[in-house]
Amino acid sequence: MFTVWANNSAGDISTTISITVQDEAPDISYAGSPFTFTKNGLVSGATPTNVGGRTRCMGY
Repeated sequence: MFTVWANNSAGDISTTISITVQDEAPDISYAGSPFTFTKNGLVSGATPTNVGGRTRCMGY
């Protein structure tokens, strides 16, 4: 929230504005998908590509 205030010899006025930054959603894809994986098997070669907004790591 920001308050903008102006004054001159005729008087003064103020207003409050709110600015929100909307982040672009991630657009994640995997070349070569769909994949078939085997339970308990090693997974390799499945590298994601993101052409959208930032992704967030949740630290799991």
